Amino acid sequence: MDGDTAERTRAIETVSAEGVDQIDREYRHMARVADSNRVPSNRMFPVFLTPDGRSPTSGDARPWRPVSYRDLAREFLTALPALPDRKTAFFVDLIGQYRRLGVT
Repeated sequence: MDGDTAERTRAIETVSAEGVDQIDREYRHMARVADSNRVPSNRMFPVFLTPDGRSPTSGDARPWRPVSYRDLAREFLTALPALPDRKTAFFVDLIGQYRRLGVT
């Protein structure tokens, strides 16, 4: 990844299940990947995605942004009109999956 691309890229890490110190390990992994791709730490956005948007409990929750499935789907729906067609198809499919799960 070239420097210009890396500078614009945001590193995002999601965790599906918590184990002992899980979020701390995930955050360290995210930081290593971001560093190797020259993504500055202020461009890292760790997201803790759960059905209800609860905060993580298995480590330091401070850097994590708790997000519910419903909130994520709502944000995608808001952003869709501004996305190019090739990206829109991905998000429409993702939102469709959330709707089948009954979370939108």
